[in-house]
Amino acid sequence: SWNVQSKPTFEVTVPVRPNRAAPDKYLYSRLRGEPCMVEMQQVKLKVPFEKASPDFMITNTLLACSMLPILIWLLVIILKVIRSVYKGEIFVMQIAKRLETAGWLLVAFWVLANVISYVHTEILQNAVEMAYYNIYWKSVSVNYIIYGLVLMIISQIILKGKDLKEEQELTI
Repeated sequence: SWNVQSKPTFEVTVPVRPNRAAPDKYLYSRLRGEPCMVEMQQVKLKVPFEKASPDFMITNTLLACSMLPILIWLLVIILKVIRSVYKGEIFVMQIAKRLETAGWLLVAFWVLANVISYVHTEILQNAVEMAYYNIYWKSVSVNYIIYGLVLMIISQIILKGKDLKEEQELTI
């Protein structure tokens, strides 16, 4: 019989790679009768809340909450930009400043996400032992930086468009 208990757990997916100290110790699977090596690239760790260390839980909560202001600020900026565009205010200084701020916020989000990932990795490397595998730090995708830079470039294009619009109005 199955004994299903739904205790609250902390879950985190971490990247792993084989430990070089034991190169002949890998997981094996059978595919159509033939053995083949299975190499894990990530592992989901589930720890019941009551077994997680208080330091880890406090650190995790504080780091996760540190991202909340950035996300709220980004949402407010997006809503203000949408409202301005809806009013027909496109080539104005406010839109350019808001888009540039949003770009910087995305870069800050990337930096903070990497810090959180690094701290998680450091804590988990000391707390979790896996046979033949090591937890390692992997940088968060650079897409946030790319999107941030694109927003900053668009803000400069809008500023140039604003200057051209003012120049055109003066010639008429």
